[in-house]
Parts: sequence; structure tokens; C-alpha cells
Amino acid sequence: MREMVGGLRVSWPFKPEQAMSNRTIRRTLSVTTLMAIIGLASPTFASSPDAWAELWKKSEATCLKASGLKQAKSNVVLDFEAVVVRVVNGRYPQPHMQNAAATVYCLYDKKTGKTEIAEPSAP
Repeated sequence: MREMVGGLRVSWPFKPEQAMSNRTIRRTLSVTTLMAIIGLASPTFASSPDAWAELWKKSEATCLKASGLKQAKSNVVLDFEAVVVRVVNGRYPQPHMQNAAATVYCLYDKKTGKTEIAEPSAP
């Protein structure tokens, strides 16, 4: 279709009424943008079961050693994005503690492999 625009003859490959309206273009761009954002924000599950098992083993061994308790056992595991929290039970090794039962919390940093031990405080 040929048309005069501003004194120039213009050839369109389609009729103007067949062209997408601004509203349709905006809607298409909005949907495309939303789909891209959802795709980027979706969590990825790339870790294998073996990788998780290795993380649990490593965090348990590190926390048990860092606790310094005798007969240490890890009971509860809480998994957060950056850390693993373990509750470690055992016995105090110091003679003046007379082999008393002990409970400590262990935070294991997934990226660095470092641990932090804290005793629960009474309210």
C-alpha cells in the first residue's frame, strides 16, 4: 500500500489498520519483561543429592570438632541460604565441669567452611 506522508510517497508492507496498536505493543513488552524477570528470579536446583550429602557430612564433622565436647552428637540441622545451623550435645571436657551435659549451637558457613560456636543463654 502506498501513501503520502509529509509530501513523500511511502510504501507500507501492510495496511495501517493491520499494524499493532501502541497498547498491543506495550502489553507484549510487559508480558515479555515479566517472563524474563520470573525466569531470572526463579531458584535453580543444580545441587545433586551427593553434593548435599557431602555438605551435611562436612558441616557435621566440622561442628563436632569445633564444639570441643566429649561424646559430641549433632541432633538438629537447620539449613539456611548461607549457613547450616546444628545443635550439638555432649559433655564438657573440663575437669571443673565434672562431665556435665552440654548443648551448643554451631553455625557452619557454606562458602568459607568456618564455624562459630555459641552456648544457649537462659532467658
